[in-house]
Amino acid sequence: GGLSSMERVRSRQVELARARTMEIDVPLSMVMPLSQETPRAVFEPDSTADRIFGTTEFFTLKSQCKYLSVGFLAFVVGLYLNSVAQAWVQLRVISFERSQFDSYYDGNTSSLVPTLNRSQVGNWRNLVLPDLGFELLPQDCAAEGFNIGDTGVYFGKNYTGGQAPAWCDKAADWAAFSCLGVTFLRFGVFAGPYSIRWTILRRVLILMGCLYVLRGFTISFTVLPNPAKNCVYSGDVFTDGHPLSTPDEPPRVRVGANPWTIAFGVMIFQTKTCADVLYSGHTLFITICACIWHEYAHRSPLVTFRSEALNAVSFVALRVFVLCYAGFCYLVIITTHFHYSDDVWFGFWMTLFVWRGYHSIVRIAPLYPRRPYYAFLAWLEREAPDLALWRRRMEKLQEVEESMGMDGARPGETRIQLR
Repeated sequence: GGLSSMERVRSRQVELARARTMEIDVPLSMVMPLSQETPRAVFEPDSTADRIFGTTEFFTLKSQCKYLSVGFLAFVVGLYLNSVAQAWVQLRVISFERSQFDSYYDGNTSSLVPTLNRSQVGNWRNLVLPDLGFELLPQDCAAEGFNIGDTGVYFGKNYTGGQAPAWCDKAADWAAFSCLGVTFLRFGVFAGPYSIRWTILRRVLILMGCLYVLRGFTISFTVLPNPAKNCVYSGDVFTDGHPLSTPDEPPRVRVGANPWTIAFGVMIFQTKTCADVLYSGHTLFITICACIWHEYAHRSPLVTFRSEALNAVSFVALRVFVLCYAGFCYLVIITTHFHYSDDVWFGFWMTLFVWRGYHSIVRIAPLYPRRPYYAFLAWLEREAPDLALWRRRMEKLQEVEESMGMDGARPGETRIQLR
């Protein structure tokens, strides 16, 4: 009645296939904590505070500090480099405006263009590029005096005066901060019995740092004229006076202006720039928040139902709502002319690619312990509760491979150490 050799091999192949396709998209209630130093009672909440706020997780803060410090350092470095790029680009734009003005009037007299105000010549603030989103969406936030046509100096949509309503300056900020506020309350304060607030915080800090570095490159490579005409940069920092104090000609760059020192003021919102357009920083925050809800809402639920079907429906409905609200926030940014449509489009995809890329890499990082980058990520994520089930899957895969006489290690690699 025993199985033949072929049947045993086939049985192991089936088991191996099942191990490789094991479902990993489940709540953390099915995952035991990795660290044995501090038992996490959040998996069996014994108080209302645990069930609502996930208070027991705070006892793991000491062991998480070194990982959070890495995330904080990555965020600060990325933010600083982005701020340096913002300051440098602003100085470039001021120099460009002035050089265009000087070169035009060096070879022309004002009598040749008696109807053309000098502030319209070579002035970067006066130009808005044609944008499909601006044309299709409501124009309530378009500054008065916009017209499309050739002004004699630039082609495209040219700003000829007037100001957009004051609330347009704040609408994009309200949209971004509403996403940040609600997401922080849900996953940082009301974290629930399966809280993973430290894991989420560390990853968000690291990814925001990476995205800021990438944004520093994009705003530096190609400088676009800012469509938000209410934006006024800090003239006392970049020039010898207020940027609008000399209406007849563009200002000159302040002698000794250094982007590496100006960046510190940009970081703490004391220095304002208006040339950092592509891609949108507001879109980064909104997309990061949407990714948090999509990735962790079902893994760290605040409330669950007895019916698995009802849980599945509720999570799908929540994801749909989050995506719709994020889309609404994107439209707010474009409608208020705070950013071009391309700024939002590239900001969304850049954030999504970085988010998905990081979450994919940390799963395979333990497979390559001899590669410094992967070894570092494996160390950084070794206490992440949401990866515990992934490690169990890999352990099961190893067991099946060993039972079949297979060696899972590639040439030059060692067997995976999951614990």
